[in-house]
Amino acid sequence: MRARARGLAGLLLLAAGHLAWAQETVTPPAAAHDPSRLDVAVRHAVAELTDIVARRDLDGFRQHLRADANISFGGDVGPQGLDLVWEPTQSDTKLWRALQEILALGGVQETDEYGTPQWCAPSPACVDVTADPALTGYDVVVVTGTGVAVRARPAADAPVLGRASHRTLVLADDNFAQGAQDWWAVQWQGRTGYVRGDLARSPVDQRIALRVDARGWSVVYFVAGD
Repeated sequence: MRARARGLAGLLLLAAGHLAWAQETVTPPAAAHDPSRLDVAVRHAVAELTDIVARRDLDGFRQHLRADANISFGGDVGPQGLDLVWEPTQSDTKLWRALQEILALGGVQETDEYGTPQWCAPSPACVDVTADPALTGYDVVVVTGTGVAVRARPAADAPVLGRASHRTLVLADDNFAQGAQDWWAVQWQGRTGYVRGDLARSPVDQRIALRVDARGWSVVYFVAGD
């Protein structure tokens, strides 16, 4: 429970906003954006969702939202749950930004328990990121860039301990630090290192899944946490 509480606190702090720095950027793994890895119908669904988000087409998004789509783990489902959690008609809604960030990180095709194609995004939330059964999604972050610096302190001018590319890092006990920039505190070669908050993502952060069948595509869930 302590790890979950720390993880949720970190997610809330990250949600407050990120700074974009030119020297290090998010670079999704090639597989996450490789159309050849997707069925034609799944590729079409992702393209249509991308267009809906770009146009901020709320009606279009609602049309693809299943009545039982999980919007939160507090029982919010479907279009009504979307309204309660995201307030999408408000000018300051975070809905579109959250969806844009997810789409930018790419996703992976999988199948549900019935063998129906499903697309899950972002990719860090859709794969088994922990080989240690004692760890959960609240105990790790996935680096979302290439050559991302792991620093000795939570500061842009701190010494670089090493670099990581699209890999899972275990969080340190005090796993989140704030300052001019948000940072994840991670375990790195026997000590604590720091990774910029916008260059690593928790597997239990906001994520989405699309189910694709003969009738078209629908949103199965759009949630954070577990």
